[in-house]
Amino acid sequence: MPGRERRPAGSRLPVLILVALVSFTTAYIWTKVQLTKTLRQVETAQARIRSLEEERDKLMAAISMNKKPGAIRERAQRELGMIDPGADQAKTAAEHVHAH
Repeated sequence: MPGRERRPAGSRLPVLILVALVSFTTAYIWTKVQLTKTLRQVETAQARIRSLEEERDKLMAAISMNKKPGAIRERAQRELGMIDPGADQAKTAAEHVHAH
């Protein structure tokens, strides 16, 4: 073609090297960013696991405490103000026996 000069093949090499370096650098940085993001998510998940384990331990302790004999009666009396009708009858009968 008249008016267009042909470039030698060697003049494209620096451009290709530059494009390759930019591509590799971009891929490397993107990988590092993704790795950092993933590590942050793992740390957050591990903290949540520790929190859930502590909560589970507290709940298991509460279950153990509530399985003890008399625990339900005690909570009913303390938190709900309930009374044990059987205990009142036994107390009244004992007072009646001691009065005679």
